[in-house]
Amino acid sequence: TLNRPVALKVLGHHLLQEESARHRFQREAAALANLKHPNIALVYEFGAHDEQPYMALEWVDGRTLMELLHETGPLPPERAFRLATQLATALDDAHQRGIVHRDLKPSNILIGPNDHATLVDFGLAWIAAAPALTQTTAFFGTPRYTAPEHIRGEAIDGRADQYSLAIVVYEMLTGQIPFDADTTASLLHHHLYTAPLPVSELRPTLPPEIEAALARALSKQPEQRFHTAGDFVAALRGQLV
Repeated sequence: TLNRPVALKVLGHHLLQEESARHRFQREAAALANLKHPNIALVYEFGAHDEQPYMALEWVDGRTLMELLHETGPLPPERAFRLATQLATALDDAHQRGIVHRDLKPSNILIGPNDHATLVDFGLAWIAAAPALTQTTAFFGTPRYTAPEHIRGEAIDGRADQYSLAIVVYEMLTGQIPFDADTTASLLHHHLYTAPLPVSELRPTLPPEIEAALARALSKQPEQRFHTAGDFVAALRGQLV
């Protein structure tokens, strides 16, 4: 009715009878409605059509970071840092409001004109104000980008998103992820127990502070990581934290 393009996200027909799925979908809309950040897609409306819940989201021109990396390969460090800075500010803003994304990955990051990054799809978000709707022992998310504590079924906070952001940055800089395997079980084992391959072995020209920052953000224990995603990006640039 406002004559503007929007992105419509609907709850799949196969989930309509699952009350928990309806709660999760509505909770995502409520979470996003409270986030007003230039690097997070806005929610315009939540409703239902023929009993199928939907949300109307800001339409973002651009392509996913995954598509960009497939086309370009590794990015120049400054470009990667520019994108990472935008994502970090968006995540820190969400974390300050008690929201953890839990599924940060290149396909959930849209890159628009002038390399403007927009974070989308908070469908797995954990909200501090309503933790009862999330089973803390359940595993959700994308295995290639999931923090160890999430795999262990522990309570998570913004440092889990920082871990995922570090994997995204690693991929932007090297063209590959730090952990990969043929099976999900092996991949999760790597997240839990294997040290990431140093980026210097894949891109020797990168300065040592980048490797040190990535190693810290990819620590197996969240208390060993940076306090915020912004601190992580600052360390990538060689700034003291």
